Amino acid sequence: CRTGHLNLHSGKTLKIACAHLNQMGPIAATHSTEIILRQFKPRVLIMTGICGGFSDTVSVGDVVVADKSWDWQAGKWIEGGTLQSASDPKEADYELVSLAKTIDVDMQSLYESYKGYRPEEYPKLISAPMVSGSSVVASADIQKVFRGQHRKMAAIDMECYGLYYSCANHHGQATKVICIKSVSDLADRAKDDNFHKYCSFISASVALRLIEKFFNR
Repeated sequence: CRTGHLNLHSGKTLKIACAHLNQMGPIAATHSTEIILRQFKPRVLIMTGICGGFSDTVSVGDVVVADKSWDWQAGKWIEGGTLQSASDPKEADYELVSLAKTIDVDMQSLYESYKGYRPEEYPKLISAPMVSGSSVVASADIQKVFRGQHRKMAAIDMECYGLYYSCANHHGQATKVICIKSVSDLADRAKDDNFHKYCSFISASVALRLIEKFFNR
């Protein structure tokens, strides 16, 4: 974890801490989030990165603001390969989600500021549920298991729920939390790493724009 300062365009200077997980998954995310909450007591906590998306809702390169998340694997498997869900959704901070939605007007300029390999279309910014699980999903058959848990589900990752769960159950200072990730693949067999750098950039850019909006209100 690195600490430093962020100079906003308004002239304000923020103390910041940046961390990355050395392992994927909800357990690592929950553990690391709790350490950050205890050590730094942040006012705002933002997770960025990449996620899988569902082709009927998003395209590769789009940015998903996770308004809520849950463990899609929680529940009971019964005969016939059916999952009886027992999800426990946790939500992002409402104020951060509302502010993040206003960044949709900036998506074209953020896209154009990236000079590397990128998708052909400008990204959309979408606020929707992002479910998490401890396994990588690379099959349309597995998608059928959990797509019925929420009709507006847009994305899947391995860490968002761990972040939200830890913040929701932390007994210290209240922290506003939000997960913002960019769709690097469509959670099917056609996975590749072509857009990982772009997706990391665009999600971090949205997060920085959100920080500006929140602290310059």
